[in-house]
Amino acid sequence: MGVNKHFSLMKTMAKKANLDNNRLTNLVSARKHMMQALNDGEIPPSHIMQISGYKYVQSVINYGCVNLQQQKRISDILSGIDPQKITKK
Repeated sequence: MGVNKHFSLMKTMAKKANLDNNRLTNLVSARKHMMQALNDGEIPPSHIMQISGYKYVQSVINYGCVNLQQQKRISDILSGIDPQKITKK
């Protein structure tokens, strides 16, 4: 199956699933989205490896990125703010 067919299939699936078409345009971006969502959900790399078929932890780690909540926590830590003292509204 060629690249154009894959693109067409992904576009059709995204439309039928009411997903943002700009976000999932090909198999690579769909896989990346899945890997990042599992990583953000704090799923252990060993479990992600079983689902994704990767054999090496480094392959799973390569998909990781810092999400907004993690960025805020990092900023708070570096600013000297104690996360335990912050009250949630």
